[in-house]
Amino acid sequence: MPHVKGDDEEERSFLRDLIDCVRDQTSLSHLLAPIADLESIQAQLRQLGDSAVQIESLEGHELRTDAVVVAEAVVARIVFERDSDGLLTWLNAYLKPPSFDGVEGGRLIVVNGPSGAGKSTLMTALQSHASFPLVVLDEPEHIGAVQPGYLIWRDTAPALHRGYLAAIRALASTGNHVALSAAGHPYDEISAAFEGLPIIRIGVHCDHSALVEREVLRDVEIAVSRALHSLDPGSDTATCATTAERAARRVIRQLLDFRPLVHAVVQRL
Repeated sequence: MPHVKGDDEEERSFLRDLIDCVRDQTSLSHLLAPIADLESIQAQLRQLGDSAVQIESLEGHELRTDAVVVAEAVVARIVFERDSDGLLTWLNAYLKPPSFDGVEGGRLIVVNGPSGAGKSTLMTALQSHASFPLVVLDEPEHIGAVQPGYLIWRDTAPALHRGYLAAIRALASTGNHVALSAAGHPYDEISAAFEGLPIIRIGVHCDHSALVEREVLRDVEIAVSRALHSLDPGSDTATCATTAERAARRVIRQLLDFRPLVHAVVQRL
């Protein structure tokens, strides 16, 4: 990316003013364009905390700026855009995450259940609570794009779908955490594709009326089986009622303190 055209110090001063206003809880109106999302910008910049800020680097072009900012232990890449009047239109802050060297054998979370039961909600919650890279795939086929017909009619291209599962296995087995929605794939197919991998199985269930009433809050119950040597979907479980967020935290703890095979059942309320 080319260096900022114009006055670097002006850009630095603008960014400092943004950060100071958020910290001091003073108005940002003189810095924002009408289309700017005030709440989002404030939330992004609050991630820096209250420590002294140093702008380590700054580059971009007339309207868009890419800065690296350090606030004690927090390092962030802040990307923002200003309009022709110099007012902020949008801003995103990306905190530098902890280093991750991989986990031996990888970890796989397989989530299954009917459409609308809360699979995506749970996987989003898992990702938000993970302190390590967690790859979330709403469907195995989301690895890449292919003509839609081959996704709908899986029997016309069996090698394609075997390949998707093999790619996911490779991603996990190289030391990564992967959460996957089984999305209608048969139990035996998933079991065969990921045989030998450390795996947590989560089944999301709800009654018919909850599926019809799509606006129902996606709270869940989670039940974690102690039958560690079985992947049988009918394994006995001990149930603990909770929300999707709490269920996610519980599964993350299972990942960090992993037992060889854990079968979990999640029920949407």
